[in-house]
Parts: sequence; C-alpha cells; structure tokens
Amino acid sequence: MIELAGADLRDVGVAEVDLQVMDAEHLDFPDARFDVLTAAFALFFLPDPGRAAAEFHRVLRPGGLVAVSTWGGEDERWGFEDDLLTAAGSPWLRALQQPFDRAEDVTDLLGAAGFTDLHVHEEETEIHFGSQQQWWDWHWSFSLRGILEQLEPAALDAYRDACFREMEALRTSDGYPVRLTALIVTGRG
Repeated sequence: MIELAGADLRDVGVAEVDLQVMDAEHLDFPDARFDVLTAAFALFFLPDPGRAAAEFHRVLRPGGLVAVSTWGGEDERWGFEDDLLTAAGSPWLRALQQPFDRAEDVTDLLGAAGFTDLHVHEEETEIHFGSQQQWWDWHWSFSLRGILEQLEPAALDAYRDACFREMEALRTSDGYPVRLTALIVTGRG
C-alpha cells in the first residue's frame, strides 16, 4: 500500500512526502505533531482501538482536527450471508462481530481518548453488481477474504452457490444492489 501510495503521489507531482509504516497503537511521533489526523476504515482492524485513539490524541495538537471513518450497519437485504457463513462452518464471522458499526461506538471511543466536539456524518451509497460473479470477486478483495480462505473447498463452493441462489431475489434491472453505509466522525483534540 505504501508503494502504491508513493507511486500515486509521484504521478500527480507530489515528491516531498514521507510515507511510513508503523503501529497505530504506538505512533513514533512527538506529542502535538499534527494539525489533522485521519484514520480511514482502520479502527476495526486494531487489537486495542482505545490505545490507538489515545495515540491519535497525543500526536494531534490541541484544537487539531481528527476524522475517522468506519462502516455503518450492513444492508439487511444481504443478511442471509451471515447465516450461510455459519452453516458453511466459518470459525469467525466479521460480519456478525464487526465493531464500530454504530456511531456511538466511535464517539465513545474518541471521547474516552479526550476528543471533544464530536460530530457524526452518515454517508450511504448503493452499488450494483452486474453479475453474481462480480459480487463474488468483490468478496475476495477485502477483509472477508480471510474468512473465506478458512473454509474447506467444498464448504466454500456450497456457500457461494447458496449465496447465488439467495441473490436472485435481489436482482433488479440494474443488477444486484448493495447499500454501503460509512460513518465519518470528526472531533477536536
């Protein structure tokens, strides 16, 4: 990701940038180093989000702006996926245990770290998959891939086929709709 970000920045003429990889729970920056801090769709990956939020607060100057995003509630039309994953023998369901999918979970986390003036913006969009295969390929492009990789090949095939059957009820002239909801929470350090 760092290499791709660097290439993208160079492509648009930004040469003086320092991209680093580090632990969000132990940021290697001095106190009050930044005016703005963003964390896009990262909180739910962190082992100790409270520690990371405290680090965000520490490296942000007083009055600085924090903005974090996370996925909101899932599209209820696709609720069958969780049931089918359970039936397939999945040992861990991110879709059932996804933290920070409620605005108050994010504001509570940031508030406990010392952030104030917290505001929530909910952004919804609906995407359409042109085919069942396009939807399936999409599932292999984000964190759900880790769950799918744990399934036995026969269970994986059965899960996919069962999802394809359930999806038919959702089909429209535009394809298979999925509503994505993002929560964007801003505040001050």
